[in-house]
Amino acid sequence: DLSLNADSFTAAETGFRLMLQAAGRAGRRDDRGRVFLQTYQPQHYAVQYAAKQDYEGFYEEEMLMRQMMGYPPFSAFFSILLTGAAQELAERLAQADEEEIATILGPTALPKFRGEYRYRIIVKAAEEEPLRQLVLPTAERMKKERNRNVRVGLALNPTNIV
Repeated sequence: DLSLNADSFTAAETGFRLMLQAAGRAGRRDDRGRVFLQTYQPQHYAVQYAAKQDYEGFYEEEMLMRQMMGYPPFSAFFSILLTGAAQELAERLAQADEEEIATILGPTALPKFRGEYRYRIIVKAAEEEPLRQLVLPTAERMKKERNRNVRVGLALNPTNIV
């Protein structure tokens, strides 16, 4: 159940899937198996629905949670990762103009990796297409303005943003 604490909006789905996958290995053909789930979070809805093997109940609960939190498929978001050796340039490129259609979170400085500075910007909107129209041209402009020491990476609805 440790996957339930992952830094992903799909953490409950992943945990539910893994628990059901493990349970599916119990028993063979006519021999019924028994499944024991050892968990730190027995009250978590993913554990509860996995114990009952209730796919539909889990789906309904997960969609309700995602809607309340504004996660896909009820919204869309881009993760923009800027990586570069020149901290000042990466910081300058990380500055983005906020549009009315989107919420911009960041830039957030990430730990240096292999001697390079890293910054993450999350751009979130209610609909994917207007978000694409905002982010893609902005990313292209960033790529044109940058020097070769700064890289721009994009991910639409990434399951992991660390």
